Amino acid sequence: MRFWRVYLLLAVSLAAGPATEPGRTGDFSVVFDRRSPLSDFQKLQGRLNRTAGELGADYKLSDEPFQVDVPEDYDGSAALGIVVYMVPDGTPDDYGYLMPILERHHLIFIGQRNGHLPLGVATGLFLDAVYNLEQRYNIDASRIYLIGATDDLEPMSWSLSDIIAGDVAIWGMSYYRKIEDLRGFPVVAPPPDDLLEKSKTRVHVLAFDTDPSPGSEYFRTHFAQTMSDDGFEHVVSNQVSHDQIMEGPWVEERLKELESVAAEKAAAAPSGPPPSEAQHLLKLAQMDIANQQPDMARDKLNQIIQQYPDDPAAQTAKDLLAQLQSQ
Repeated sequence: MRFWRVYLLLAVSLAAGPATEPGRTGDFSVVFDRRSPLSDFQKLQGRLNRTAGELGADYKLSDEPFQVDVPEDYDGSAALGIVVYMVPDGTPDDYGYLMPILERHHLIFIGQRNGHLPLGVATGLFLDAVYNLEQRYNIDASRIYLIGATDDLEPMSWSLSDIIAGDVAIWGMSYYRKIEDLRGFPVVAPPPDDLLEKSKTRVHVLAFDTDPSPGSEYFRTHFAQTMSDDGFEHVVSNQVSHDQIMEGPWVEERLKELESVAAEKAAAAPSGPPPSEAQHLLKLAQMDIANQQPDMARDKLNQIIQQYPDDPAAQTAKDLLAQLQSQ
């Protein structure tokens, strides 16, 4: 079955050109050589609220290949979202049937090829994937999603609430506190308070197995209701059989649930012209500065000044360069 042959989808565009060039499209494998500043293991300990011992050993990015599929019609003019897909076993070799659906939604589908990764490694690789995608593609930061089946998926989702817009948790559920009269789920450490509060504004689709037993029905309804009672604003409960899981119609419905809130927020946001390529580069440079990567920031700022001298971002780039040079 396709579901069990796919694994951790997470990664990215992988052409070697600058961020303003359209990246490679279609289906391909890649190994990245640059980690995200956010995937530093000490930072991951704080993000996940785990000790170094609980996270285990750090990882080498060169040992973690990714598989990616980018819509064939991508030319850099329209921003793409990202689907990060994660299941316990297998490699992402059999998901081509989903590509027409993802292309309709303007989404990159990405996955990590190694299986059974610890929470810290999986979270770090997610951050590496998004970071590298943003370096090479025009990415809509409001449309980054996590889909998968593992007890660690919800803790990972909470800890990434500053990055993702929503998640789909398939069967394996966990929670950050004990739920009265409810058994059969792990109780795990919550993320820091700020990330937990952000997570409560994200979309959470809970895909439960269609077990007809009364106990299973109680679990389904009570788990989702508890999340709502705890302040989660967008909780969707879904029942799915083994025959439907990750099939095209089911995936499209889950994408619609994820995208509906993103669309509502976009509609409520003040209207204005789309950001220019120079503004996109400026945002990346500012991220590099915040993450103490001055050399990477200088490269992007110089690129803005040289390629887009008439864009308002060029003056900001000059000011930031002057500040970097004075430090």
